[in-house]
Amino acid sequence: MKCYHCGSDTRVMDTRAQADLAVARRRKCEDPTCARSFVTFEGYAGAVNRKRLRAMADSARARWALRTRDRIIFRELHLGWQSLAARYRLTKTSIYLAARRGAASLKVKT
Repeated sequence: MKCYHCGSDTRVMDTRAQADLAVARRRKCEDPTCARSFVTFEGYAGAVNRKRLRAMADSARARWALRTRDRIIFRELHLGWQSLAARYRLTKTSIYLAARRGAASLKVKT
C-alpha cells in the first residue's frame, strides 16, 4: 500500500482483528523523510448482512413517509378531521395524534 502523504511504500507495523470480520492495520511509511504512521481498516464485503441493510433502509423510508403524512395532516387540519380521516383511513384519535407529531416536526429547533 502507498503512503497517503508522500506516495511511497508502507510497512505493516501491527495488525489487530476488529468486530465483524474487520482488520485494523497500523502502517508506517518506508521513506525516511516522511516516516509517518497511520491506521487502515479493512473489511470483508461478504460480511455485510444485506437483508439487515435493506430492512434498515425500508424502516427509514417508512419513518420518513409517516413524518411527511403527519405534517400534511397538521397543515390540512382546517379542512376538518372527517375529510382527513376518510382520505387517510384513520380514526379521529389517530388524526389528532398525527397532527401533534406533525406540529412538533415543523417547529424550529434552536
